[in-house]
Amino acid sequence: MRKWPAANADFVVDEAVRIYGGMGYSAESPVERAYRDSRINRIFRRHQRIDRLLTVDVLLKRAMKGQLDLMGPAMQVASELMGIPDVPEPDDSLLGEEKRMVANFRRPC
Repeated sequence: MRKWPAANADFVVDEAVRIYGGMGYSAESPVERAYRDSRINRIFRRHQRIDRLLTVDVLLKRAMKGQLDLMGPAMQVASELMGIPDVPEPDDSLLGEEKRMVANFRRPC
């Protein structure tokens, strides 16, 4: 089954209910289930946006109180991004290039 972007699905369901008129809300209608699912998904998406905003708000408040260090890790990432990366010598051994790539998949913490 193909997943539609939420805005497209909402538009299609709204148009279907409009076409069906009052019958679109009735349980006998094929549109009713789609409308119900679409409506609850809109509510969930709204709550997810609110949760994201609240999470940022809580993190910033804790950082301002000194309970959470945000600047230390941020400065560390900034210095890593601005630093000059090490260029390793070419490895001509068997699977040397592949070993180097696997080692670079995840940077050490």
